[in-house]
Amino acid sequence: MKPTKFKFSRNTIVMALTSMFNDIGSEMLIPYLPAIIVTLFHGPVIVVGIFLGFSQFLAKATSVYFGNMSDKKGKRKMFIVSGYSISAIMKAMLTTATVWISFVGYYLIERLGKGIRESPRDALLAESEPEKNRGAAFGFRKFFDNAGAIIGPLIALGLFAYLSTTPTTDILKLIILIAVIPSVIAALITLFLKESKKPVKKMGYGLIKNIQMVLGGKDKILYIALFLLALGQFDIGIYILYAQQHITLMFISLIYIAYTTFYTISTMPLGIVTDKFGGKHVLVWTTVLLAFAVILISIAPNLYSFMIFMAIYGIFMAGKRVSTPVLLTHKEETNQYATKIGMSKTIDGIGMLISNVLAGVFWVFQLGNAPIVFPISAVLILVSAFMISKI
Repeated sequence: MKPTKFKFSRNTIVMALTSMFNDIGSEMLIPYLPAIIVTLFHGPVIVVGIFLGFSQFLAKATSVYFGNMSDKKGKRKMFIVSGYSISAIMKAMLTTATVWISFVGYYLIERLGKGIRESPRDALLAESEPEKNRGAAFGFRKFFDNAGAIIGPLIALGLFAYLSTTPTTDILKLIILIAVIPSVIAALITLFLKESKKPVKKMGYGLIKNIQMVLGGKDKILYIALFLLALGQFDIGIYILYAQQHITLMFISLIYIAYTTFYTISTMPLGIVTDKFGGKHVLVWTTVLLAFAVILISIAPNLYSFMIFMAIYGIFMAGKRVSTPVLLTHKEETNQYATKIGMSKTIDGIGMLISNVLAGVFWVFQLGNAPIVFPISAVLILVSAFMISKI
């Protein structure tokens, strides 16, 4: 049997390279954001949690709005170029920040750039590839995205190692400065994108009407399932917080590496499997795997169970990121691609915001050592998997 060969479109390759360079810049900063706010700019610790949660929510919550705008105009490139350009400009503005308030403000606008570009980008990718290769194409882009997420922190770590005698605050300033370079490169690469050869029929409805049509359409059950899945799924920081109660701090990096490694290496294979067997099957089985992994760490929390969990969580994230846009991009509804993808991101953001806040409440009341949140999480995840299997 001959191996499957892929010839991706120019747009897919351009978006993969753009994602990689942008993530190099972003991921140089993300691990050090708490230190930048508290150590460099002397901000209050309470700001860190609120800021990190809201910055992620902002990017996802605005996705449906800009996705709808892209569908209304029948254009993708202008939103993609604008989104990456805003992120690059705001990263440059971060270098001028002198107090934590201005740093947080610039960074939130940078996250808005993510909200502007993501839905139109995924829609253009879907329009640029034949349906039989769409899963592989999403996996290909996400592989490069994850590669950037590994390279960025390694560069920052290398700076800390090389400049070990330099004051921490000076190294943090240097990281902020260097992060601008790959982000600018990413914005410039987007100029090589081309609009789909088949013009997208403009969506003539407003945001509310379009959302009503999307939520009331054939993917209604999928959206409900995705919301339940988001309610049962926590941010990786919650899982790491739980792990810190059961393993030594030196092993936290090890389990995080397991997550990023399996996330990265799974994207392309799961994309291929999505094309062969369908996005529904990939999403169902990776979701079921996550539920059992959650049960595992709730009943046997130790280094080995957390390693297994983080590996499965990486596989789940890869499956979710690849299969969801494929499931939502029905070829007969090209004028709703960006809105539909944006809606899934917004639903995901709302659900995870609720789940993370509730998890935080449990920790405040010191219920973390008797993790009732995890059995509840597993039930929600399994219900979601069952609903997806019926679509």
